[in-house]
Amino acid sequence: MKLNKLFVSALAALAFVACSKDGETGAEGPESGQGMSVTISLRNSGSAAAQAAGKGTRAAEEGFTQDAGKAIELKSITVFFADASDNIVETGKFDAAQLTAKQAVFHGINPSATQAIAVANYGDLLPSATPATITALKATELTLANYQSKALQTEVPLISVAANLVPDEAANHPDDVDHGDDKVAWYKVELKLVPVLSRIEIGGNLTITSDMEEGEFVYTAFTMANVGLNGLFPACTLGGDESGERVYTNTNATGFPATGTTPAWMYDALPDTDLIAAPGNSASMGSVYAYNVMPGDKPEITLQFNSTPRQDLPEGAPVPVSPKAYIKIVNFTDAAVDNKMTLEPGKIYKIENISFPQDKVTMLDNQVLCVEVTVTVQDWEIVDVENPEFGE
Repeated sequence: MKLNKLFVSALAALAFVACSKDGETGAEGPESGQGMSVTISLRNSGSAAAQAAGKGTRAAEEGFTQDAGKAIELKSITVFFADASDNIVETGKFDAAQLTAKQAVFHGINPSATQAIAVANYGDLLPSATPATITALKATELTLANYQSKALQTEVPLISVAANLVPDEAANHPDDVDHGDDKVAWYKVELKLVPVLSRIEIGGNLTITSDMEEGEFVYTAFTMANVGLNGLFPACTLGGDESGERVYTNTNATGFPATGTTPAWMYDALPDTDLIAAPGNSASMGSVYAYNVMPGDKPEITLQFNSTPRQDLPEGAPVPVSPKAYIKIVNFTDAAVDNKMTLEPGKIYKIENISFPQDKVTMLDNQVLCVEVTVTVQDWEIVDVENPEFGE
């Protein structure tokens, strides 16, 4: 399995000019002569080529995202200015023209501001009210179902760390304006935006193998049904922490996916192809299935099949599973060093082909109850009755 980064290099400075004396938090703005001017340099960890090509990706389509040159789109950027006590005292937002200009100078910022943090694609899927603190901002909940559709997978939120404003002593400031007799304190800050989420992409061929003599299988049919993620959180916070209860279907009573409890975005239907009958026991999954997930989580990739076991099993053959069989991928490892990996934000984890031996096919909960029942049938016992008693 290869590990690809969503983004590679820096985007140039982004900015705009905001001359209002009142911040968007509703707090009273600074009086004349007390405002700060802040130069904002925002860096996005995405290549220029990817940015140029960056129109939306998908929940499922031909080809892997990185191979197709797709990148996260910057639809909006909001900068939150906070004081030394973490309180957000002002915000600034970029519009489309200001994103295109790629220059940012915020004038008249509340002088109590000592730090700034930026969030990209804060947008319609997040609360419109400005959080009171940076801590509250990072605790904003992201419902992962909102970031799975073809249009929205490229519009996932990005966030920077909170960085201190530092004095900018440059002789010629960008977009300098005439402030009259007002005293202007110039500051600058550089913020690097990184995606909040991770992504898992699954595609290519599915291949079932056998180490039995002459490559025999214990199934007469082994047909694709579903692919998806099991055992993960349906939500997380803007700061990357878990939120809500883990969704985990691990019982054969309901199966995976469990209708009504497994969110629809967590799985996709596979082509109705029988691997036993397919040439080389291998067939295409038909597409690439992509899932945006919380970083740090450890989801299980679950492949569901409809199976028909053989009745005439050879001696020593693995016991077949029937009627619903599963392949579970429970760990991600780095092919280069064979280390188990934890999902990191801003990275795509690609599984391009899955080849599995038939002895790894299992029940969902990996527990099969085998009971030997011995029944003894007692025949009628004949009893001779002698000297019956008669009544009057």
